[in-house]
Amino acid sequence: MKYCFKCAEQIADMEVNQCPKCGNKSFAHNKEVLEKYRKSQYKIPDEVNLEHNDTLLSPKEAQTEASSTEKQISLEDIHELIAAQNRTTHSVRAFVRFLFIQLTTLTLVAFIWNLASARVDPVACAQNGEHCSPIGALQTLAVIIWIIGVVWSSSAGWSELEKSEIPR
Repeated sequence: MKYCFKCAEQIADMEVNQCPKCGNKSFAHNKEVLEKYRKSQYKIPDEVNLEHNDTLLSPKEAQTEASSTEKQISLEDIHELIAAQNRTTHSVRAFVRFLFIQLTTLTLVAFIWNLASARVDPVACAQNGEHCSPIGALQTLAVIIWIIGVVWSSSAGWSELEKSEIPR
């Protein structure tokens, strides 16, 4: 079942796209939702078409016996809202990408560093001076990976932040 927003006509056929009684094209699929909107401050338009209609909803700001004032939400406002959401999304992505790359890189660096340090044997080093230093090549590799990770994560973060088009 669905109900016409304009005349509250109950329509059993879900394939119908226009109210047979009043010609309205906006429907509610729940009687409580219909009643809520009919009693609320929102006006549901007869037809919602983003290409040809510049108003989606009209909240009534004040209503008196003589006149009522309506605030229009235009397509420009909707496009600004979408742009703001995109800026927020890219800002969050910048932070998450930076942290993800840092975490991944530092995990690899810690593994390689510990692998290099595993060669050190404190007992043998104290007794006869053998196996006192870690594997230098692996430590150097770990430092190089760490530097590459910092540069890569910073670059990825700034790249996403630039997509957010936040004014500086």
